[in-house]
Amino acid sequence: MRHIIKNLIRPIPVVYITRFNIAVRFGQQPQRSVHLDPVWLEERIALFERYCLPKMAAQSDPRFRWLILVSPETDNTIVERLLRAPNSEVIPVAPNTALGPLVASRVAKMGDSIITSRIDSDDQLSATFTQALREIRWNGRRRFATYFTRGLYLDAHSGIYRAFRFPLNQYPAVFEHSPAREFVTVHAHSHNRLHKLMDADLLKTKRPMWCTVVHGGNVLNQMRGRPTKAPPEDW
Repeated sequence: MRHIIKNLIRPIPVVYITRFNIAVRFGQQPQRSVHLDPVWLEERIALFERYCLPKMAAQSDPRFRWLILVSPETDNTIVERLLRAPNSEVIPVAPNTALGPLVASRVAKMGDSIITSRIDSDDQLSATFTQALREIRWNGRRRFATYFTRGLYLDAHSGIYRAFRFPLNQYPAVFEHSPAREFVTVHAHSHNRLHKLMDADLLKTKRPMWCTVVHGGNVLNQMRGRPTKAPPEDW
């Protein structure tokens, strides 16, 4: 009973990580360029404020932290706009920094158990995402990943939605319990390879849990799935 009461009072931290405009590397793969172009930045912050931020602000469980990673040279006006995001911390990240250790050092201060997830600055999570993560059973496991398989694709220009089931999608969460606080976090590997490092649960839901926004500036994303009607505003 004491354990249950303790968990109710001090829930396991849920931490979201967003890469806004940083150079990234996984292992020995080539890094991506740092985005400092004013035009690109204005387009990116506009997408963030239109799509990503409102759904995070609408989370039915507001008890989360949000780490937003930026280039150290990012203009202060952009940083100030990012800081309007709920429960957010903007973190400058030097080029070629490995994200796993960096994020792990941040979340290690938050407790012996942690849930880390990721969201791109131009995409959306369901308003129930945080709540749904808290309802997942650990079943005594020390570390595992989860993927909500049902999501949406949105064409930003036409407003058309498509429904899509995507097992190893870009919206995983990693659950970890480590009394020594030796976490690997959701950035231990690329999103579709976390299952090579730990157990991975593919979770079916009745409602879509994420939305990939296709807007023309995406590097890899394109419309996928079958046509569907727009979700309710509070999805």
